[in-house]
Amino acid sequence: MSFHITLARMRLAMKADPDMAKLLCSSPKNELFFDLNDDGVADFALCDSNHSGEIDTMGFDLTGDGEFDLYINDTDDNGISDHLLVYKPGEEEPTVEASGSRLEEALRPATMKFIITLRSRFDAKTLVKAMKAYRKDVVAVAKSVIG
Repeated sequence: MSFHITLARMRLAMKADPDMAKLLCSSPKNELFFDLNDDGVADFALCDSNHSGEIDTMGFDLTGDGEFDLYINDTDDNGISDHLLVYKPGEEEPTVEASGSRLEEALRPATMKFIITLRSRFDAKTLVKAMKAYRKDVVAVAKSVIG
């Protein structure tokens, strides 16, 4: 999902606002982890998995245990995710559950709405609301394409 928003720019914006800085959890340099429900556990991740500096992957903790279960990734750098990966209990690596243009089309409306939020001036409350809405939309798409 290379939104053409760099991870460094997002990190700087988050740290500049004390309310938004409270949302951040400890994370590796090429990832930003967010605690959306104030339980001290990361629920949402923005990642630069190909080390280009831009956000290309998002992770979602669907169970509340601090482990990311669902990832979406933009491998063709067109701004919309084209891979959906799921970690299944007991497995070390995620499996690709869906990929390609069908997934891109299903994710396009929610992704565009989320990109608009990230590119605008936002506060912590708006960001949390947008991330929760995006997670809900992605889960709905995942259920529809996986079956």
